[in-house]
Amino acid sequence: MFAFVSRTIHEELATTAWSAARLRTPLTQLRTALADVGFDSFDARDLAKTAWAFARLRWRDMPVLAALAAATAETTTTPQGVANVLRSFATLAVPSSTVMDMVAEQTCLQQEQFSP
Repeated sequence: MFAFVSRTIHEELATTAWSAARLRTPLTQLRTALADVGFDSFDARDLAKTAWAFARLRWRDMPVLAALAAATAETTTTPQGVANVLRSFATLAVPSSTVMDMVAEQTCLQQEQFSP
């Protein structure tokens, strides 16, 4: 028997963004869809995948990145997730106090999980 997992539109969009980035195929409609849907319901993994896709495709859409940073700051993530989002914003050379505040907060909350 096959088990089907219900996926949300947010998961589908994040996975599509990741796939497009892996193929280095910028999909303008995808960027528009991400902006329209917003990131409030994305989980930490989908936010990190989407941030990585933006970095890989060099999408510097500042309003969308600001919304992505704000949603990321509201989500508890792993040390790896923090590093992934931080690297994505650094790759784009996008200064974001929201992302830096998230990094500081998550680091304090999870400092015992970080390793050098």
